[in-house]
Amino acid sequence: MNMRGPPSLVTWVLVAIAAVVLMRTEYHNRDRWHETDFNHYYANALKLRTGGDPWRANAAGDASVFNYPPAFYLALSPLTHLAPQPAYWIWQTIQIGSLIASMLLILREIGVGCDRELVATIVALAFLFPPVYGSLYDSQPTALLMLMLLISWRAARRGWDACAGGMLAAAALLKIYPVAVGGYFLLRRRTVTVVSAATFFALGIAAMLVLYGIDRNLDFLRATRGSMVPFWLDMDRNVSIAGNVHWAMLRLFGTPPTPSAHAALTLMLDVAAIMVAGAATIGERPVSAEIDGLRFSLWLMAAILLSPLAWGHYFVLIIPFYIFAAAATLNTSRGANSLHRGINRNLVWLGIGLVGIIVPYFWTPMRHAHAYFAALAITFVAGCSLTRMLANAERADHEKGRAAMEAVRP
Repeated sequence: MNMRGPPSLVTWVLVAIAAVVLMRTEYHNRDRWHETDFNHYYANALKLRTGGDPWRANAAGDASVFNYPPAFYLALSPLTHLAPQPAYWIWQTIQIGSLIASMLLILREIGVGCDRELVATIVALAFLFPPVYGSLYDSQPTALLMLMLLISWRAARRGWDACAGGMLAAAALLKIYPVAVGGYFLLRRRTVTVVSAATFFALGIAAMLVLYGIDRNLDFLRATRGSMVPFWLDMDRNVSIAGNVHWAMLRLFGTPPTPSAHAALTLMLDVAAIMVAGAATIGERPVSAEIDGLRFSLWLMAAILLSPLAWGHYFVLIIPFYIFAAAATLNTSRGANSLHRGINRNLVWLGIGLVGIIVPYFWTPMRHAHAYFAALAITFVAGCSLTRMLANAERADHEKGRAAMEAVRP
């Protein structure tokens, strides 16, 4: 592994900046325990725990009500035994801890977990990624979901298929859209993991039916369907394919698209995204964790694109891709000039995508132009191309090494 940390001074300057930004942000957010989104989580979890139906209003057509699955409110219900303010700070601590744990898991898996300067630098850079603060501002569980999915990936690499499937199923039960990450395990032929995930997911659904009855579970489904309205679909922070197809058709034709036309074009682009990610995922089992991690992280991006509603704070899920891409690029020789140019070209596009993610966070006009979605699409396509090129380069390096060993063998 050729990844090395910067000089100690640079590392600790970054750590200090990240710590100051985090503390300032959490101080600024100190009164958000009674504001969106945490107040909705808390109120709905409390309502469900005490026998109410938090989805009933939205099932009747109120698009302002927050829709989360029953399992999410069940997981949050222990916090409703506390007052909202301490519950909020526990929830924020869980998200911050999940982000740190995710970075440590990735770095340990690629073999650099003992390099303290590098670990500190990566963690600091993660906390300087603007979408992290969007996620904390809205009290989103994105960092927790990322950690669960990374644990699933790491467990599968070690052959702990039941654990891998269980964590994937748990993430999908909490927010549904992580189910798309199952595409990675399916195409990597980790059949036992996929079967385990499907089994645990079915058991989870059965548990929700037993705990809350069929009516409240059906209300969740009705409310979810009812939230697919232009108010949410056309928002500039919506980075999903479905939302941006609706917005683009509205801008192009001047009137909202018919449901059938919107569904058809969305389905077409969803299938295209799955095929692009699939093409970068299939192939021989990789030699390195970096390439395997790249393939996995493509499906984290695909999950964002495929979700009917996805927001800018979901970009937290892209952080693993950047780490795996940097590690794999540094660890792989470029080979032929054409491959070298191809890798560099994709790195340039990834840089453009990163700018498109960061700048709109601070510059509203760019966000109004739906730059978030464009940046995600660029990052996804360039990431898929880079993954295939790095996998080919790694395989070529491996074959050269094996040939060299055979040449010197007596």
